[in-house]
Amino acid sequence: MIKNERIFESGINAAIILVILKVVYKIIIDNKNFKIDKIQFIIVYAMFFICAHYVFVFIHEFGHLLFMKKRNIEVAMFVIGPILFVKSTNRIKIKVRFKGELIWGGCVIPYVNSRIKNQESLEQYANDYVYMLMGGVYSSLVAYVICILFFCFIDGTNYLFSPICIYINWSILISLFKKTGNVMGDFKMAKFLTQNEDMIIAILYNSLLIEFPVNQFILEKCEEFVYSKKINKEYNYLKICNLINLLVYKIINLDEKEEKMEEYLIQFTKQNLESKNDIYYNLLMCRLIYHFLLYEYCYESNYLESMYDLLHNFILDSFSNNNTFFNYVKKYQVNLLKLIDSKNANANKQWNYFGFISLFQYINNYMYMIELLEANIINR
Repeated sequence: MIKNERIFESGINAAIILVILKVVYKIIIDNKNFKIDKIQFIIVYAMFFICAHYVFVFIHEFGHLLFMKKRNIEVAMFVIGPILFVKSTNRIKIKVRFKGELIWGGCVIPYVNSRIKNQESLEQYANDYVYMLMGGVYSSLVAYVICILFFCFIDGTNYLFSPICIYINWSILISLFKKTGNVMGDFKMAKFLTQNEDMIIAILYNSLLIEFPVNQFILEKCEEFVYSKKINKEYNYLKICNLINLLVYKIINLDEKEEKMEEYLIQFTKQNLESKNDIYYNLLMCRLIYHFLLYEYCYESNYLESMYDLLHNFILDSFSNNNTFFNYVKKYQVNLLKLIDSKNANANKQWNYFGFISLFQYINNYMYMIELLEANIINR
């Protein structure tokens, strides 16, 4: 781990400021060597920026991958923008997409179900995961330093190529220290996990979906996090994501209705259902209420109508000024009405779950989970 976070971040910022000053100097003072066609500039440098971006995203994610291999963490999915590498049984499937989640970024999603079975294995996995996170930090840092050295000592007429590479690596490195919604940068997450090892389950909430069904210990740890009153409101994003996944499991299992879950969700929703400037938070709250309504529908709850009204009002308050997002979240209501409309039994049979995550569509366990979820809701 990097001990002094502020000095490290300041050093990264100082380096790019010096690079910017040198570029400005070359353009303004030494402009006799800076002769380019405007159209050529836009086309060439735009194409270079896009290609370089994906190259450095790959370097960052490959750093994670190398460190995962050292700690024997099995990889479920490796994502670089439009290209997906998905592990299926004993082979790797390569898929290409042109839209969806992380189309401009990347990620490495590990398997956890076979590794975390008790408290001791959880703590060991948390340490291994921190090690893996730092692999991405170190690989991006090395790429950043190499780009700066190239810019300083290999000076040609097209000297904007290396500053573009420096900027891309700078933006990646700076994001590692930030927290946006439920997404924590690698360095911030590593620091957080060293102090809160039990939170590894909460952070890896997607594992509940792609490894369906996960073992009982992981589910219990997930519930423990959700119901905990010690968790700062800063991590409500993580609570919401884990609540949604738990609701999916509850709907599939359809055991005896849990009064504790219902009461907690009503209380949590009302306490946190306030329109914010954070669009992602508002979208996530709509997603939570949608899943809660599906849960209530399965048990023919008396709260169904009041919770639906709550969703309706929240959508109007949060998205009425943004047509794009408003039209999207209205689909939650349309989807629910299609299900609830008892006068149209055939429409119910054709109902499809709206919470589908396209990034996971090539993972067999996830698709099997969706099938069970839809069947249990339709045939409740």
